[in-house]
Amino acid sequence: MEAIGQLAGGIAHDFNNQLTGIMGYAELIAETPGSGDHTVFASRICQAARRSAELTGQLLAFARKGNVSSESVNIHTVIGEVVSLLERSIDKRIHVVQKLDANPSVTTGDPTQLHNALLNLALNARDAMPSGGELTFVTQTLRPAKPIATINGLLGDSGPVLNIRVIDNGLGMDIDTQRHIFEPFFTTKAPGQGTGLGLAAVYGTISSHGGAIFCSSAPGDGTTFDIYLALSDTPEKTLPVVEYQTRATRSMSIMLLDDEELVRELAVRMLIKLSHEVTAFGNCREAISHYEKCWRNTDLVVLDMIMPQMNGREVFRELKAINPQVKVLLSSGYSVENEVQEISRDGVAGFLNKPYRLSDLKRKIDEVTAQ
Repeated sequence: MEAIGQLAGGIAHDFNNQLTGIMGYAELIAETPGSGDHTVFASRICQAARRSAELTGQLLAFARKGNVSSESVNIHTVIGEVVSLLERSIDKRIHVVQKLDANPSVTTGDPTQLHNALLNLALNARDAMPSGGELTFVTQTLRPAKPIATINGLLGDSGPVLNIRVIDNGLGMDIDTQRHIFEPFFTTKAPGQGTGLGLAAVYGTISSHGGAIFCSSAPGDGTTFDIYLALSDTPEKTLPVVEYQTRATRSMSIMLLDDEELVRELAVRMLIKLSHEVTAFGNCREAISHYEKCWRNTDLVVLDMIMPQMNGREVFRELKAINPQVKVLLSSGYSVENEVQEISRDGVAGFLNKPYRLSDLKRKIDEVTAQ
């Protein structure tokens, strides 16, 4: 109960801060028509909204309810990307070392979430070395002395596993602190310097990938995080680079289905701005009835995943029964267990995370129409 109270209090505190900014700047825009400050106010609203989206993403990662893709991921590639980012942004007194000996080094999972998890660990290490130090990434393929218990079962009981270590020689932590580090909103940082969600999100990400994470530390002796993940039987995929900015989006006829009026109105405005014709519905049955009559003239369906009358998967099945070639762009800010992965296997053309921006919507439409 104490942990739940801490979680609820932390969410309320952080969201109220962001909502204060959003509501306050929106009110200033409404109260000052024609003001030259509108651009600044709008920018602040976007900033607060992005921060809120990041907070939600971390909460979903902790709860293991985020939208996780499943593909072959070379951890050495991910670490290389993280190190490249760190070398451009952290204190030059921190020396980054890579000892990447794992062979093979490919696991199955979501490359973006794994990237964010390793980056979170690295940033925590940075904060633990205010006067500089050494941050080391180590990988190895090993067979544990005994199987490792995870939320999804045992890891390493039938073969080797992938071990990733993130090591710093910073301030370190006492035993009592280590007991709480994966709890949401627990932080040792000063107010305003951290939400306490970083390590909770890391824990959620590793758990959702069927792995395990452990911490060893002592005051003055630095900290080591050990991550264990299953090895993949499938080689890493190399995806072609697509320049979305240079691709012109053709005008299409799009059916939009979302029960949330605010989101529906915004999406309609975005689609019109992208030069598409839009027919929008908040009711599943009305949308299906319309599609049955007009499917030949509908190029794409943008479909919300979670709605009161029917869920996205049920709607998709009915649309597919009408037109087996229907192109559906599924959208949600939350995935129910593995339902997103299941509906993707059923033939959904793409997935769009909420909240999304105009550029995100355009990019996803480009992706699914290119298929």
